[in-house]
Amino acid sequence: MVIYGIRFMLHGLTYYCWKLISVLKVWFYLLSCYLLFLLLFISAENYRMGTFQFVLTSYSRIKISELCCVN
Repeated sequence: MVIYGIRFMLHGLTYYCWKLISVLKVWFYLLSCYLLFLLLFISAENYRMGTFQFVLTSYSRIKISELCCVN
């Protein structure tokens, strides 16, 4: 009777361990997809802001050079 109880307990323990591992794998997969998306979004946002900053500084240089030439 005790052997069956220990066997049943070990079976339940391994079952719940495998369930926990499968749930953790799903969460790890979702987290890695989220981090990859975040990394791509941040790099795209930095690229877009960098080009916008470049255009803005080029435009301000043109305006400054026009003002200098007028004076």
